Amino acid sequence: MGEVQQFFELYAMGASASVLFAVLFFGTFVSEDAACILAGTLVASGAMSFPLALSACFLGIFVGDVGLYWLGRGFGPRLFDTKLFGRFVSQSTIVKASGWLQKRGAAA
Repeated sequence: MGEVQQFFELYAMGASASVLFAVLFFGTFVSEDAACILAGTLVASGAMSFPLALSACFLGIFVGDVGLYWLGRGFGPRLFDTKLFGRFVSQSTIVKASGWLQKRGAAA
């Protein structure tokens, strides 16, 4: 644990708020959980304010999820015809999943 504390004392405490915001914002694209845990650690160590950490994580997660939705909506149907995608998901699996989602709707 001393190494983590040393990292925050050396790097995070000296970083500007905009750098920490950017790290958390873009970190959510890689791993939402890790970015949120890092945000909590930064807030607990006093390197970042809670409102700034919360807004960085919220905006990063929101932008990432909306972006993935639009990527899937735009390119998703074309992926079914590629060999790479076909190796992992068969057409019958897609039909089954689609039926399951239509049956259960928003509860899914």
